[in-house]
Amino acid sequence: MLVNEFTFEPWFFVLLMLLVASAYFFFNGKPQGEIEIYYDNSCNITSSILSKCYCLKEGYDPSVVWGRNGHIQSLLFTVLGRFGTVVKQSTQRHELIAKDGSIVTYDVFNTDEKEKGFILVIPGICNTAENTYVKVFARYMTSLGYKVAVFNHTGALKNVKLRKAKIFTYGQTDDLDFVVSTLMKREKISQFSAAIGFSLGANILMKYLGEDKERQNYFKCATSICQGYDIPECNIYFRQWDNLRCVYNYCLTRNMLKVINRHKEVLDEHLDVNWNRISSVKSLSQLDEAFTIKITDEDSIDEFYVKSSSSQYMKNINIPLLIMNAKDDPLIPEALFRYPKNLIDTNPNVLFVVTTYGGHMGYFEGGIVFPNQLSWLDRLLGQFVQASATKAS
Repeated sequence: MLVNEFTFEPWFFVLLMLLVASAYFFFNGKPQGEIEIYYDNSCNITSSILSKCYCLKEGYDPSVVWGRNGHIQSLLFTVLGRFGTVVKQSTQRHELIAKDGSIVTYDVFNTDEKEKGFILVIPGICNTAENTYVKVFARYMTSLGYKVAVFNHTGALKNVKLRKAKIFTYGQTDDLDFVVSTLMKREKISQFSAAIGFSLGANILMKYLGEDKERQNYFKCATSICQGYDIPECNIYFRQWDNLRCVYNYCLTRNMLKVINRHKEVLDEHLDVNWNRISSVKSLSQLDEAFTIKITDEDSIDEFYVKSSSSQYMKNINIPLLIMNAKDDPLIPEALFRYPKNLIDTNPNVLFVVTTYGGHMGYFEGGIVFPNQLSWLDRLLGQFVQASATKAS
């Protein structure tokens, strides 16, 4: 799961975190981070792809002053997404009417280069094609010759109203499946070059691919970036003060409440819920019990969590996968890394990358204080997609 945006002033966070980071750097120096790569070295496909991912050979060197602090990486990603002004791109938004009458949307970023393929992006919690990190990544991939489609989580766009009592959840894949099938028909795609999942979007993507093996034929490769794999376990960790996870949990909850309150009028017409209870929740699990379970078909919250977790489905995936987590991610503890490690026994096409630094979706690089707009993660994903496409062809 992914931090989106806090209710505090962005400049305050930036100033505070830079001051803390400066002190941290002054007293602790500049320790070198390591990259751990888990894979089956007997698999020719994985070895070939790995040899073309030059970012992994070079290593990840974070921005000097604050880049080795996972909290600062995560907060700067949350507040800014990426540094600098994002150049406008040619995009089109498409609205679809699902079978249940709800509105599903996706955005397409076009390329001015010779088209090499089509990429599908599934963003993090509460995120859409309008988020800065998505725009920067899409611009980078279009510069490499790829068209990029971004799946917008249902209900997350501010200017698209709901028609039904339906908002995205941790593992709801029907809308994603609808977008994939529509894109393949409209764009005449026989196979996507890649599916890129960020945080919550990675959980949804892995579940989508694993719950129906036929869907894997639609993609040459896929990625899972900074996800937690198992929702019941994540909820246990999110209740703890360790690494301030309960604070992040509270902030995630407030962001979800913003989405829900934006559609309160429509939701109130279709749901029998206690709005006073919903507005007073302090954690995602409390919000799920008060609201989320009401818009699902599950009888219990425990059953909902289990069925929504990608850990139940990832073992069914066989296409090339790049999975990545950072040790200093304040949201996802290393104890959860066992899920992707275990995948190597069932899928020889898995590359599991563990970085020392990066935080949750940060991976800023370059500069002493102000990093490059393009992150190390952006560059790695571009290399992985191109290497997988070359190997597949």
